[in-house]
Order: sequence, then structure tokens, then C-alpha cells
Amino acid sequence: MVGIDWKPQGQHRDRYRKRELLNELKKILNIEQGADLIVIGAGKLGKALANYKLFRARNIFVRAFFDVKEELKGKTIDIKENEIPIYHINDLLGFVKDNSNIKVALLTVPEENAQETFEKVLESGIKGIVNYTPRILRIPEGTKDIELVNDCLGISLYKVIYQLF
Repeated sequence: MVGIDWKPQGQHRDRYRKRELLNELKKILNIEQGADLIVIGAGKLGKALANYKLFRARNIFVRAFFDVKEELKGKTIDIKENEIPIYHINDLLGFVKDNSNIKVALLTVPEENAQETFEKVLESGIKGIVNYTPRILRIPEGTKDIELVNDCLGISLYKVIYQLF
């Protein structure tokens, strides 16, 4: 595979082979390329996710926040010494159109607005959405080429509790 000799070479040497394999996998999976993304919801969860330290290590950068609160429009959030602008959700379509490199959004809105906001994100042209809301979202029928991950924190916690008790 990709020109690497995988014969065991002793334990010390194996560590280098594993690192070499990991680096090759990163290249094949396009992980090292990184990504620019947006966060929908400029509240505590959105800010916490944007501050996730491994994003920067993996070349993943939050470029903008979007929120429904008019009073947040035009403000910024300091993420690792970068001032990230907050836009109103109604500006999403124009922003994505002007920033074609943005293909991923993290969704961190309240449960009651989740599906409606998700559909607005789809209309903007975003192709990858990670849903952190407490609602399982459904891709509307007829929608194609969308990657949705429902990563509800509460459901993950419930799974662990269920397995333990």
C-alpha cells in the first residue's frame, strides 16, 4: 500500500511504521487538508465547540457564527485570538454564496428551532452538517448529496447510562 514496507522491524521501529501508516491514511482520507466551517448558534455550546483545541491542530477553522438574535449581529467572538464575526441567520445564504470554500456547519440551536434551521442551512448550499441539538434531524425527501451527523449530547449520555444500569 502506497509504497510502505509493512514487515515487522522490531518494536522501536514499529512505532515509526505506525506513524507512517497514520500519515498515509491522513493523506488518503484528505484529513490533512482541513476545512473552514460555520457555527449556527452563537450561544455557549457553539462557542465551546468553536474553541475545541484539536480543530486548529487538524486545520479546521470556524469562519463565522450565525444566530437569530439581532443584538448579536455585527459582534465578534474571540476564538484562540481570532475575532470570528457573528451574522444574522438571514445572511447565511449570501455568506455561503460568497464563501464557496465553506461546506460544513455545526448546528447548536435550541431544540424547537432545530429542523427549521437545518432546512435553512440546506438551502444555503452547505453539504455537511453536524447536529448538536437535542433533536434528531431528518433530511427532507428529495434532498441529495448531504452528510448529516446527529450527534446529540443527551442521547450519547443516555446510551452510556443505559449500558451501565
